[in-house]
Amino acid sequence: VNIYYNIVTEAKGYRVRTILDSEGQWLAEGIKAKPYLIKPNVHEAEELLKRELPTEEAIIKAALDLVETGIEVVVISRGRDGIIAATKKKFVKAVPPTVKVRSTVGAGDSTIAGLALKLAYGEPLIEACRLAVAMGTAAVLTPGTELCRRADVENLLPQINVWEISTRRTKTFFPAGNKSPSSD
Repeated sequence: VNIYYNIVTEAKGYRVRTILDSEGQWLAEGIKAKPYLIKPNVHEAEELLKRELPTEEAIIKAALDLVETGIEVVVISRGRDGIIAATKKKFVKAVPPTVKVRSTVGAGDSTIAGLALKLAYGEPLIEACRLAVAMGTAAVLTPGTELCRRADVENLLPQINVWEISTRRTKTFFPAGNKSPSSD
């Protein structure tokens, strides 16, 4: 059960940023080592926090609560509704266009790959989320276990709706019509 805790702790000893994508007791134990980023889906976050997350506001609060435990970036994936990512200073909402799903295999891993790539190059979280959702969405366009295609990712990138909101404005969230306030 402590394997992810041990891996994260060892990596941090070498100043390596870690991304933890797990579930259940492995996620619960792994986050005790404070990985740089975690990416549970809504169900996994509910299990971890022992509470339901029925609304977008509840998901945002959950992500911010997990950040308060010492995890730098928390990304909660919401399937066809995209992702919510949070840090101490802001949260990002990234939503894909509606597409015909062929297979969901590998979508979460593709999402993580997009996050890791942009963050490793020092890109802003909002751009990491944009690429992550484009890659995850591109993955569902392919059959079976086939990886996402670069052409699909490039086609999807401009179609990803992304908002960045300062955590100082968490009371305003997303007003009617799903139009988010602009970032500070």
